[in-house]
Amino acid sequence: MGTEVKALMEQLPTEKKHMLETYLEKMMLLLEKDGDYLYFQGAKDCMELFGKLGQAREKK
Repeated sequence: MGTEVKALMEQLPTEKKHMLETYLEKMMLLLEKDGDYLYFQGAKDCMELFGKLGQAREKK
């Protein structure tokens, strides 16, 4: 996190700071999973496209 965010978090009461840290950790995990899904879906779509291009090429 940025220096400014860390400084702001230090000003929060302990309970709220912990809640915010937990929230940010969970959001990062979700973003990572979402990124992985999109990456692999893109790879699958690319392979499907290559297959279709190969089939179209064979028909010529």
